[in-house]
Amino acid sequence: MCGIAGIVGPQAGTQKELMSSMLAQLAHRGPDDEGVWSGSDVILGHRRLSILDLSPAGHQPMQTPDGRYQITFNGEIYNYVEIRNDLEAQGHAFKSQCDTEVLLAAYRQWGEGGLDRLNGMWAFAIWDTREKTLFASRDRFGKKPFYYVLCDGRFYFASEIKALLLIPGLARHLNTATLLDFCAERIVSHSDQTLIREISQMPPASTLVWKDGRIRVRSYWSFPSSSGSFQEADRPGMTHRLASLLEDAVRLRLRADTPVGCLVSGGLDSSTIACLMRKNPSQAREIHLFTTMTEPPNEESQGVELLLNQSGFKPHYHTPSARQFWDDLPQLVWHQEEPFADGSMAAHFALMREARKAGVPVLLTGQGADEVFAGYPSYLWMWLGGQLRRGAWISAFQNIRAAAKRQPLSYPNILFNALPSSVREPVRAHQIRKQLGWIHPELLSSLKIQQRFDAGGSDELNDYLKNSMKLWTLPGFLHYEDRNSMAFGVETRLPFLDYRLVEEMFRLPSDAKLAGAQLKRILRDIARDWVPSPIIERFKKQGYPAPLAQWLWELRSEFKEVAHSSSARECPLLNYPRWVQSVDQFLDFKRGPLEPVWRGLISVLWYERFLGQKASGRTVAA
Repeated sequence: MCGIAGIVGPQAGTQKELMSSMLAQLAHRGPDDEGVWSGSDVILGHRRLSILDLSPAGHQPMQTPDGRYQITFNGEIYNYVEIRNDLEAQGHAFKSQCDTEVLLAAYRQWGEGGLDRLNGMWAFAIWDTREKTLFASRDRFGKKPFYYVLCDGRFYFASEIKALLLIPGLARHLNTATLLDFCAERIVSHSDQTLIREISQMPPASTLVWKDGRIRVRSYWSFPSSSGSFQEADRPGMTHRLASLLEDAVRLRLRADTPVGCLVSGGLDSSTIACLMRKNPSQAREIHLFTTMTEPPNEESQGVELLLNQSGFKPHYHTPSARQFWDDLPQLVWHQEEPFADGSMAAHFALMREARKAGVPVLLTGQGADEVFAGYPSYLWMWLGGQLRRGAWISAFQNIRAAAKRQPLSYPNILFNALPSSVREPVRAHQIRKQLGWIHPELLSSLKIQQRFDAGGSDELNDYLKNSMKLWTLPGFLHYEDRNSMAFGVETRLPFLDYRLVEEMFRLPSDAKLAGAQLKRILRDIARDWVPSPIIERFKKQGYPAPLAQWLWELRSEFKEVAHSSSARECPLLNYPRWVQSVDQFLDFKRGPLEPVWRGLISVLWYERFLGQKASGRTVAA
């Protein structure tokens, strides 16, 4: 888990001073070591966070024994032991115990086809000194970032945007489309574009090849389609198969030469991971649990206490405060490099700091379970509404009655989803536009609202889940997961995004995922042997507690100072009179929605830091 950077093109190897500056911007990602390798037309840089083989043998950039290939790699290949065994059978010899050397040998043996064998998270670049070609790749779900720029005949890449902002002569223009996606629907990191028009990112599950000044980007993996139908009699075998995959996903992600902990909220997802860690024979030591608490404790925090009633866990509690949130905010904006949607990002950021202070640089988390196992209420509304729309009245009403016994239902949302997509899309677009009066009219005129409902899909829920993973929710969560953790040199691992588990889940039809009108029905079945029953039977969803509205009210004077500053008044993103009116109303009378108030504030802070007056001093973090 590291920071990577590189430059290829004419005389790129002479750019040592620029590379040094780029790596300085990435130092938080790799606090343990730094390395640079250069040729005439290439220079590769690396900042190392040592997790596997802590010795100098894991130093990067790393080369093959014959010197043909050089690699700079960010991530972890969890099944590197198994791949190494296969490569040794092919005649490869290894000097280290790290996954980087295995990855490099895999590329040497199988080329691009070796990607299909990898189980992990990665962004890497390999320079072929013979062919003068750069080959780069990003993992299937985009857990690790890879940004790039083509400028003056050279190709530049890095793990974070801030390193690329150092390129001499690079212009910076706001990408209106991506900003509006955030302002309208809190969507971030969902395409090959960024908020800065000149900077691109490699999409997940892609490869990039640079040769002779040209780049080619292609996809190497896609979600499988659901097949067949689901019968309740199939459930025991399916549950056993998926449970085995999840257990193995956790087993692989416990491989480290450092302490490993777990980030928990007390909900089903993170509790399942924590219990599987404790169950694994390799965990002889206590497992460090990091959690955000509130006063008084909420329901999910009470779930943490249920976990701690079992042996083998060492808790680390952190209670977020309004003052810490405000003090952290400049650093959060700097590290995130994009506006973020709510206070849970700040609570998550503080937990990563606590993990580093405790000397635990690797954390497993429950991220991704909602998208893989269908955990959000909106999925249930869509599924129930789809049954009504298709005329399956008896099944729909039976499922609605069953769901209502477990949790509050939004009947208007169910009925809305019963409408044809040709009706839902215009209604949704109208509702979104009504809420965006705080955006500058010139910007708002170019808003194109992303289509959310597929008019022709044969398996609407699975299609929606795929779009959640590719567009709506997961890309943003993975973005903040990576930036928050790496801000403190902490690596997070996500067992629910093991590609084998994801593929198996997406081969199942929708009815298997929400059978009995239960959100995450399959995960609840899987976890019953491991997780305390009250956690499994709780259907209310919360996540990391972060009372953003309360924090802003407590910080009224600080917020008003920003809202009435020249930076806010002159910010080209805002319809300032409308926005500041909503801010004053929210702060003084506690009336009005939070979303426009917060999204306007965070957009102002982001713009000032990366494109405004403060952007002139970008060589150090805020």
